[in-house]
Order: sequence, then C-alpha cells, then structure tokens
Amino acid sequence: MLKIKAIAQTHPPAIKSLDNSSFICPFIGTELTFEVKLTDVNSQVTPELLAEVREVLLKRIVALKLTDFAIVSLNQNQILAQLSAAKDLEQIQKALTTIGKLDFRIQKSGTEAKLRIEQQRYQKLIVEKEKLKGTNNRIAIARNKVALARNQQAILNLFADPLLTGKQIVSAAIEHQETRTNWGIEISFDDPGAETFARITKEIAGTGRVLGVFFDDTLLSAPIVPAEFAERGITGGKAVITGRFTEEDANSLVIQLQGGTLPAPIDLISVINVNHNRCQTSTGFYWFLGSAWEPV
Repeated sequence: MLKIKAIAQTHPPAIKSLDNSSFICPFIGTELTFEVKLTDVNSQVTPELLAEVREVLLKRIVALKLTDFAIVSLNQNQILAQLSAAKDLEQIQKALTTIGKLDFRIQKSGTEAKLRIEQQRYQKLIVEKEKLKGTNNRIAIARNKVALARNQQAILNLFADPLLTGKQIVSAAIEHQETRTNWGIEISFDDPGAETFARITKEIAGTGRVLGVFFDDTLLSAPIVPAEFAERGITGGKAVITGRFTEEDANSLVIQLQGGTLPAPIDLISVINVNHNRCQTSTGFYWFLGSAWEPV
C-alpha cells in the first residue's frame, strides 16, 4: 500500500527535458520499448551499437515531425522512446523498426529473361498475399511469406553487389507522379555518390540491363537507362525512385532514408499508454501526488 507523506521537494527527481538525453518528467503519452536483436554480425550489444541504434531512432522520430519526445537507453540492449503526441502507432512502428537499407545494384548480364519470370512470380505472390489478408488460414499465409522471401532472394541473386547505398543520400522527399495515388521518392546524392551514380548509369545505358533499387534486399524499382546516357551517365546527383507507392508508403520510406540504416535489427517489445503523471528516474518510478513527488 502506498503511503503519502509530506516531503519538502516540489519538483520531480529528474526535471523535464526535451534534449533527448533524459526522460520527460512528468509524462503523458505513449512509451515504446525497443530491444536490439543479436545477429551473426553483432554477437553482442555493445554500448557503441546501442548508441548507434538510438541515433537512428532519434533521426527517424524527428523526420516523423514528433516534437515532444525523449529517447533513452534503458539497459544493455533496450531503448525507451516517449512520444507525447503519437497518433498513428502502426505507421510509427513501421518507420522505426524497419532496417532501412537502400542500395543500387547493376543487373548481371544474361539474366533478363529470368528477371522477368521472377518479377511475374512476385506479382502473383503479392496478389495472393492480399487475398489472404483477414483470413485465418495461417498455413497459407506462412507458405506465402516463405515463397515471397525465396522470390526476393532469387531476384537479388540476379544483381551484382551494391555500388551505391543510402549512406550517400543527403536528402529525400516524396513527389506525386501522374496521379495522386502514384507516388515516388526524389533523392539527392553527396558528391561521391553523384559520381558513382553517373558511372554506373553510364555502364548500363542502352544495354537493356536494369539498375536495381533495393530496400532491405527487396526490389523496389528496376529502371532501364536509355542509350542517350551512354556517354556521360545520369549527372546532377539526383534520382527519382518509382514503384507504385501509395503516399503512406512513400512517406514511410522517406522517413527511413532520412534517419539512416539501423545497424542491427530491433523489436518493439512493449507499448504503454501513460495517461497519468508518471516520472521515471534511475532510482525508480515516481507519481505526482497533488503537491509533491512520491516514490512508488
């Protein structure tokens, strides 16, 4: 049982801070707890890795235009984000937990026919996936998921290793195409990225091979570079990624590109809606009880 006792302190043990280095205190909103997952590359979660993950999450939250927030490390492998004005949690979760690895790959010679076959197979699997939504056919859903993963791996194998990545992107913004339901993403490269983009587009211009734009190893777009760019490639350091994106999908992709690639996968393990004045510090939780702060 909580006992209320008089204490002289009239401020919480941790003053409210929006510098993203401490908890918001007091706080009313949504708390998201993320956990960094181990991989073959990252066999342990080091303080440096946790800091890198936190930095990417911070940039993505800023890109989401959430102004009243805090993001702090809880322990060795968990990060807490406090969002005071979170509305679309599904969009936020997608924007924050996706790895966000973008790269550009040249199609291997002699794979044109096989790529068309795999792309047709992909479209059929996507149609099947949409039909399965809202059903309870877990076996069919699982099979479709496995088939899609195999299909994307088969497509990836038709391309060379990446020559250009999202690390060379300095800005990204959505733009609508012919109709309001068809959106693209305009990106700008830094100087080295612009040079690389010109070089690789020059290499495949007029050959019939495509430039594969991959996001988390899934093919987003596969444009053919016309022969007119065979002399110099596409210069200017800008490109537009098209792929029949909805406005929501395009916005989510832009947010992830602006935030950068997560150095390790993360899971959202907890979502708590806080509707009372609660303050969390290194010494525990505190409640605001009228005129003073009292430990739980």
